[in-house]
This record gives sequence, C-alpha cells and structure tokens, in this order.
Amino acid sequence: MIEKLKIAIVSAYQTLGTKEFKLEDLVKFLSFNRGWVSPNEARDIVNTMVEKKLLRKKDGKYVPNFSMKGIIVPLDFYLSPQDLKDISPKKGEDVFMKIVDRIISTTGEEKKKVIAEINRKKIELEYIHTPVAALLVADEKGVDCSELIEDVMREVLE
Repeated sequence: MIEKLKIAIVSAYQTLGTKEFKLEDLVKFLSFNRGWVSPNEARDIVNTMVEKKLLRKKDGKYVPNFSMKGIIVPLDFYLSPQDLKDISPKKGEDVFMKIVDRIISTTGEEKKKVIAEINRKKIELEYIHTPVAALLVADEKGVDCSELIEDVMREVLE
C-alpha cells in the first residue's frame, strides 16, 4: 500500500510541477483534479502520508521524504475505494484514541493510567476539550503528536 501512496505523491509532483505542496494543493489534487476522494478523505490521506513518513513538513509545506527517482506513474493509475479503506485512518478511530495509543506506544504506560492522567488534566484546566488535554499530556511526556494537531482542531471546531 505504501507504493500506491508514493505513486500518488509522484503523480501530484508531475501534475503540479513542484515538490513542495501546500495542504490545499494536495487536497485539490486528490479530490478535484483526480476525483478519487472527498476533500475530507484527501486530508486524511495526507495525514496518513505524514504518519507513514512519506511526507514531512518543511516551512509550512509538505515535501516527499523519499526519492522519487525511478517511480513511474502508470497511465491508468488511480486509488480505488478499497485502497482508500486500506490507507485511510479507520472510521470510528477518533483523534483522542490516536493520541492515547501514541502515548502508550512511546512511553510503555498502561492505557488506564494514560486516560486517568488526561482526565486529571481536563479537570485541572476545566473548560478544555478532551483531545486538547490528550495533546497536553503527550507533550508533557515528550511524545510527538504534532501531525495530529490539525485533526484535533477540526474535531474541536466541529
């Protein structure tokens, strides 16, 4: 599946003519130019590309984190609905649980303890949303969740 994501990135490079992409450019490419996905699904795919370390942020733009040399985009290349299910974050897996899972995998702490700490932080700071409290706890523990900040913002603002 990683190869399909790489091909999609190379296809964006060939179409847009740049190796530095704004989030909006990738969303437009995946959803409007190609018609593969909805704009929200395109954002999820970009986040997945970052999580899989295929893209990294540099000066506010996304750049490929792999050599594009030798990667050929077939004329009939597209992302199918099954591909999207395989590469997009699972439905129902909210950003809060992603942060909790990241804390657990990085620190080795028990899930129950991590969630209790997040709940304490939420009570301590009162009018704070749960995913924001989770980000704060992750930061205190030195766990990098920077690529989830946009997801938290989206969830909080919905």
